[in-house]
Amino acid sequence: MALTSNASGTIVIANATTVDTRKLAVTSTVTYTAATQAHFKTGSHTNINLPAVTTLELFEQGVVSYMDTRVYTTLKNFYVTGGQGNAPFSTTVTSVVIIGGPALTTAEVKGVISIP
Repeated sequence: MALTSNASGTIVIANATTVDTRKLAVTSTVTYTAATQAHFKTGSHTNINLPAVTTLELFEQGVVSYMDTRVYTTLKNFYVTGGQGNAPFSTTVTSVVIIGGPALTTAEVKGVISIP
């Protein structure tokens, strides 16, 4: 399934196993109940519910976003590209990404993000 237009409010997609919403900047609650693969522009673990996810990709993680992959217990593959901030990057890019989890085997980081 692919999201091709604007959406707002709460999004619940119950049966799709692959959801390609790489242009979606998540600011409200998104739940993909059966999705094993999910793609977003940017978002936070606090509003992206993915109980079955094995692959998660963030294409342009916001410069002030917070993502902790440890909440996704089935996640095996995580790919994140940091969004472009303004110079000086050390003060304008404050997104934090914590990468971990019991099933995680692959992680790839591109762009500018902060990993504590």
